[in-house]
Amino acid sequence: FVILKAFNVKIHPPNTPKIKEILWHPPLTSWTKCNSDGAAHGSPGNAACGGVFRDYQANFLGCYAFNIGVTYALLVELMGAILAIEIAFEKGWHRLWLEIDSQLVTLAFKQHHIISWTLHN
Repeated sequence: FVILKAFNVKIHPPNTPKIKEILWHPPLTSWTKCNSDGAAHGSPGNAACGGVFRDYQANFLGCYAFNIGVTYALLVELMGAILAIEIAFEKGWHRLWLEIDSQLVTLAFKQHHIISWTLHN
């Protein structure tokens, strides 16, 4: 920057990114928490989902990652949540706190009629 200023070159550095503090809250004693997410590169596009399981002391219990193939973001987010529930059930973790960032997926569990019949089991 010193050299550029010496030649009177005006520099326009990019704005600094906005920093947002995110706090992870542990589940209650005897509960398991899973943070799950999914993403698709395009609509439709290559998609994958994954999640991390932790106990009330934030101890790592396990994780999963799954390649869905070519699909839409809603489907991969929904599949991530379903996989988390299935894995927790298989492990005997019947008190599951599932944390996802998709409001539509959360709504789909409450009101199943909002999603396509092809996604129903």
